[in-house]
Amino acid sequence: MARGRRLRSRVEFAKQVIVLPEGPHENEHWRPHFQPYAYHVLHLMDTLGFRKFRGTGCVQSGKTFTLDVIPLAWHIRERKENVIFGLPEMDMAETKFLEEILPVFEASPELRWLLPKKGRGSRGGFATLIKFTNGCSLKFMGGSGKDSRRSGATAPVVIKTEVDRYDQTTEASRETTAVEQMEARTEAFDDRMFSYEECTVTTQDGRIWSEFNAGTGTDLYTQCPF
Repeated sequence: MARGRRLRSRVEFAKQVIVLPEGPHENEHWRPHFQPYAYHVLHLMDTLGFRKFRGTGCVQSGKTFTLDVIPLAWHIRERKENVIFGLPEMDMAETKFLEEILPVFEASPELRWLLPKKGRGSRGGFATLIKFTNGCSLKFMGGSGKDSRRSGATAPVVIKTEVDRYDQTTEASRETTAVEQMEARTEAFDDRMFSYEECTVTTQDGRIWSEFNAGTGTDLYTQCPF
């Protein structure tokens, strides 16, 4: 009892908890052979010991599911940590939650009970701050507008999607880019922080390509099925 509970790895969690809400394997538990590259991405996250993860891929390659949704659910359920979710515009948050995050939670018996039973974000609704029944929260944060929109909230985990679209300073901001401001929301947690970013490559100078090349530069290849 003094050692505490054992935390499942991301791969274990995905196999045991994640139920696919749509597609050819609808209502089945996630399995590595359904999406082989996703297994290797999660396995590397589990075994390499890094705290910052940057990924890119072509459009409709499953980046959001692998690099955003599974880690989000893992941190909320398994590690019981608050999560900040960054997007280019706050207008995208409701669609992101209702169409990509909520269906995964609703499909899984182990995640379903975490959804709020009353108040904001309950009964299939949306709120920019979702409070789960285990005490954890999901805070959506947009990349546009004044700096104050990205202040006042901290969390040990930040997940950012489509980062190339808000990695520039604007007239409304007197600080650094919105992406870096979101990243700064985790600084108080030191070596307990986790940071995820994903985006389809836009230009060689774009954030995701620069971050990718500044890291391990790991490339994953799979055999063509044709």
